[in-house]
Amino acid sequence: MNLNTEQEILHEALEVFHQATGVMVAMEPRRINLEVDAEVMMRKGKEEWHFKAEIKPWLTKENAGPIVRRIGDNRRGWLLVTRHITPALATQLRELGLAFIDTAGNAFIDEPGLYIYVTGNRPRVKNVGEGVKRLFRPAGLRVLFALLCNPRLERQTYREIAAIADTALGTINWTMRDLMTMGFMINMGPKGRRLINKEKIVEQWVVAYPQQLKPKQFIGTYKADRYNWWRDTDLTPFDAQWGGEPAAAKLTQYLKPEKVTIYAGERIQELILQNKLRKDPRGDVEIVRRFWTLNPHEARKETVHPLLVYADLIATANDRNIETARMIYDKELAGLIRED
Repeated sequence: MNLNTEQEILHEALEVFHQATGVMVAMEPRRINLEVDAEVMMRKGKEEWHFKAEIKPWLTKENAGPIVRRIGDNRRGWLLVTRHITPALATQLRELGLAFIDTAGNAFIDEPGLYIYVTGNRPRVKNVGEGVKRLFRPAGLRVLFALLCNPRLERQTYREIAAIADTALGTINWTMRDLMTMGFMINMGPKGRRLINKEKIVEQWVVAYPQQLKPKQFIGTYKADRYNWWRDTDLTPFDAQWGGEPAAAKLTQYLKPEKVTIYAGERIQELILQNKLRKDPRGDVEIVRRFWTLNPHEARKETVHPLLVYADLIATANDRNIETARMIYDKELAGLIRED
């Protein structure tokens, strides 16, 4: 993000917070951690509180998840700063114990001697969001998913990459150019292309996927007749696989799913009928159309690729899911994205 924009958001949020609460606020030199966006001091009477600030122009449930994962379990002393926090997100952040302020005057601070909770204030400007580079829009996300899930795929021909990514050849052309331009790929001459900075690609893919691609693939929400029906149900005959929480439960034996995610191919109606799933906007089963080409080896697996499971979990910004996502990252993804 542009540093000037970042500083403008921080200054405005601090000024609005001071006017609304009377609490003195100031920016401090970054002594604790040079990797944080800023450090902030709050003072009331003789008491002082110090925060490490994470600044995001627009904060959503989806991009809050990766921040929560990065911060970890010890969230005291952290402060999210943004343009606007919706009431629903404010409630979620309060439950997570993560302090925030925004430029609309909404805030949550829970420190010894200082408790503030304000929500419901509307943003002063329309939320137009950050410009999304085309690499992290739907077509680009499909290609990135294929590249991340298939090590060294970037060294194959564009036609082979297009077939695996289930996308047009023209999309591969500009995707590969953008990867080079953005510092995510290098050309090693006779040795071919090499994907680099994969950890950063994963981080951005995980944020963009639930906002850009998943809504376009979403089929509907359903309700099953039986609780825990997913435990003894085989989806492979229906050209489908488990994603999200049930996939995480099967991969880690740790999570107890509250929401069921299914990624399906062409036999969606058969899947719905055979498993007696009823359309229900408040149901706990979501069906998403698969956006990649399933090879014979993958077709035998009951869960989607761990990267997609990880993204589904992180997007919930739920403590238990994020803890499970950490396990999946360490066990399944860390080795995959390690630089060659």
